[in-house]
Amino acid sequence: MPPPPFRRRWLSAAALGASLTLAAQVASTAATPPGKPAQGAGASKPAAAPAAAPVTVATCVAQPLPSGWQDIQAVYLAFYLRPGDPAGLRYWAEKAGGDITTILADFGHSKEAKRLYGDITPETIGDAIDKIYQALFGKAPDAAGKQHYIDGYRDGRYSAADLAYRILQGAQNDDKRAIEHKLAAANFFTRTVDADLDGTNQQVTYVQKDEETVRQWMQAITAASAPTPEQARQFVRDHVAAASDPLRSQPQPKPRWLSLTPGQAPIGQATSFTIRGQHLPSTARLSIGDAQCDAPAQVQCNGSGFTQNCTLSGDAGKRTITVQTAESGQAIDRKTIQATSPAPNPEPQPPQPTPIPKLDSIMPWRVALGHATVFTVKGRDLPATATLQIPETRCTAPTDVQPDGSGFKQSCTLSGQPGQRPARVRTDEQANGGTLIDGVYTVTAESLTPPPPPPFVPKLPHTGITDQQCYEAGSHNLVACGNPEAIALSGAEKQDGMRRHINPMSYAHVPKPGGGHYDKTECVKDENTGLIWEGKVDDSNHLRHYKNFYTNLDNNQPGDASAYVAAVNAQGLCGFNDWRLPTVRELEVLVNYSGVAPAIDMEWFPNTAIGLFWTGTTVPDFSSSSWGVHFGSGSAARYSGSIAGPVRLVRSAQ
Repeated sequence: MPPPPFRRRWLSAAALGASLTLAAQVASTAATPPGKPAQGAGASKPAAAPAAAPVTVATCVAQPLPSGWQDIQAVYLAFYLRPGDPAGLRYWAEKAGGDITTILADFGHSKEAKRLYGDITPETIGDAIDKIYQALFGKAPDAAGKQHYIDGYRDGRYSAADLAYRILQGAQNDDKRAIEHKLAAANFFTRTVDADLDGTNQQVTYVQKDEETVRQWMQAITAASAPTPEQARQFVRDHVAAASDPLRSQPQPKPRWLSLTPGQAPIGQATSFTIRGQHLPSTARLSIGDAQCDAPAQVQCNGSGFTQNCTLSGDAGKRTITVQTAESGQAIDRKTIQATSPAPNPEPQPPQPTPIPKLDSIMPWRVALGHATVFTVKGRDLPATATLQIPETRCTAPTDVQPDGSGFKQSCTLSGQPGQRPARVRTDEQANGGTLIDGVYTVTAESLTPPPPPPFVPKLPHTGITDQQCYEAGSHNLVACGNPEAIALSGAEKQDGMRRHINPMSYAHVPKPGGGHYDKTECVKDENTGLIWEGKVDDSNHLRHYKNFYTNLDNNQPGDASAYVAAVNAQGLCGFNDWRLPTVRELEVLVNYSGVAPAIDMEWFPNTAIGLFWTGTTVPDFSSSSWGVHFGSGSAARYSGSIAGPVRLVRSAQ
């Protein structure tokens, strides 16, 4: 059975699935991964992996690594403490099919691991952990966390590379920002070595002797500092590239400003300018006399342009507009725009007479006692403060209030005895009941049994992609989904961000039988699927601590997910004892592909670990393997049940 397709790591800056497209493209050699022969000069061009969706990285929008390569880049950073060379990334993507479990198992046995860590044994694993923490975060690990990883290595739960990957994935706060910056720099570095990543147009010879130099560069990148694409390119040029490499032998590309739209702007109104060019630095911005400008947006890491909002002041006429670098103010080029006078204020209109409200109908006129009824009130020129009033009745606030005064709706529950009652519409501006609007209508209260509500029909939730994450025609750029270029690519309502209004992700508290509701750390209901999900707590002594990890061997042994399911059911979480592991498809619908890691709605699911979450979907012909969903990457894959990972239980829709 083939695995589900790999999903893009929609973790914004945490995923950082992006890298640079840089200029020169000339053949060279690459560092060779363990066990992989070097590519010969006459070898055929390897097939390029498909590109994933671009995301915003640091200060610019960059071309992503091919789909599935970003996780491998993270493994290189976590264990080898450096960016992956393009040939190595390609090798592991092809050899292991992007399966991180297989890659982690093989990384620890490489020659580079031996050079970097020496012999990793239960006695020396602590030194390796210290080295990883210093390289990634610039500090020593805390004692409890270090001991956790040491114990995991010694009892066989983690390999050395798996341990390093878990340290990287579990980073929080400033440590997490440092990882984001290092991964962005790693992607810039890799694209500088080989812009196309296909092994045929390398610009730099990146080999074993460069490893330590590059590690020192990566270690200097912190939560407070991240290199621009230009700085990354300059580092590779000055400290990695050989004198004969194309990156050094070819001249630096000269920035060019090709176009500016619009060519005119009204004074006093914000105007969005679009700048297009070639090799523009990521720090480029507009400078206009007598104008206030926001920071640039949609800056393209490949130097193809950016947008910037500016508001012009002063007199109408021609203005010089300059594109310059932010750090030095050096002008790249200049053009001229026309500043136009603002539109004149419209002539004042005479005041209009106040219309007299008119009530046309109140429906329905027959209602059941004790049951909420939605009344529809229709009329003409009804004020926005109009409300329905019926004796012995409890009503909610009006809804669907029409701006033209043609009516509103209001839910009311009648109590008391059957019979006719007056129904009035009044303004609610005064404490004494307001002003009566038009006449009095009559409703009849009856002891009726209303029909049962329609059965719940589950719906497939949206992916979480926002209306600002649509592709535009002719590039990998993400733009607003209403942008004409996005519609030109796919048509209206075709891209995921254009359909975010269809079954948007929605969650609710689970009510308690005696009133009130359970906390989000106990259980949460998915209003689309009807599934009720287990919540997690941040208490290391609690059964449902979010950092508790389990195997998935279904052996009812302590530390296995099966034993955890039994323990939660024995406690009767949220009054239920039918909790279970979700299927892989059920768990996938919780993944939010638009936000930061963890890839889930953290407002409703706080205390979520970044890692592999187990499901109850087993793999045919592999009795000890099951599917898991990674809430760092948002991807689903098959894993050995002996691997420890977090779980989130579920119970079926009611």
